[in-house]
Amino acid sequence: MKKTLLSLALVGLFSASANASQVYLDVGSDFGGNANKANGATTTGWVDEIQFQYISNSVIVDEDGSFDGLDPASVISAGDTITTNGGFIDGNPASVASNGISSFIPDAVFGGPSDNGLGTKAWGLTFQLTDLTGTFIDNDTLAYTSGTIDIFYWDNTMTMTSEFVDVMSLEVIGGGPDLTGSLVNTRVDSFGTGQINGVDVGDVFNTAYGSFEDYINSGLDIAIYGILDFNGSNPTFGNPGVNQDGKLTIEASAKHDGSLEFSVPEPTSMAILGLGLLGLAGAARRKNA
Repeated sequence: MKKTLLSLALVGLFSASANASQVYLDVGSDFGGNANKANGATTTGWVDEIQFQYISNSVIVDEDGSFDGLDPASVISAGDTITTNGGFIDGNPASVASNGISSFIPDAVFGGPSDNGLGTKAWGLTFQLTDLTGTFIDNDTLAYTSGTIDIFYWDNTMTMTSEFVDVMSLEVIGGGPDLTGSLVNTRVDSFGTGQINGVDVGDVFNTAYGSFEDYINSGLDIAIYGILDFNGSNPTFGNPGVNQDGKLTIEASAKHDGSLEFSVPEPTSMAILGLGLLGLAGAARRKNA
């Protein structure tokens, strides 16, 4: 599978982006909802935003010794490092209730596009964050530079997390401060190998011009915009500890709400890319002649 760069945004407060594109999901089955589907009975309606929630568990290293000995939050300051894990818990299917997609915008409420049963919790997408590692820019924003985000499909027939279907894996490659939070950049490392109700996992996410896998196979980029809200709601802190370098560490956990939106190349962009590739091919032939 050819790799391509994606920009992933786990959003606390939605940040509008240029060239936003609608998407729909095809989960291979009609789970109900209203009749306003994007491309047949097994799909959702056209989606502008996907809202989600998750619980994070982080370890923060107090690089500059800012801990005041009383307030755990005083550990956090510019230059401190952080490692974050989160998402659904292996062996606990109920954990998807706090970790995954919660709704689409627009949704099926008040006559909006169909969520194809998502609102009834007949199915959903969940995820796990593994060793997202980065540095605080200031007390409220951070830059993750490595780690993995794995996305899974589940439905209400599944009784074990081992039955969840791997949709795709994202590799975190960088990030930094945005106007209202922390931008996280990822690339697709791989798609899963299975199917969801007869649909290849690479064909679950779609635009008006093709599936995500179609884009990746064509070498085109898909951007997913948003902001990571580190603070979350009701943050809790564990007891201070000490790492191998003798620096103070503290565990932090919080619940996050967010949303994301997509930006994909339009047919005119594809045509321009195709002409460019043809030009390169012609140049190569002239060079070899």
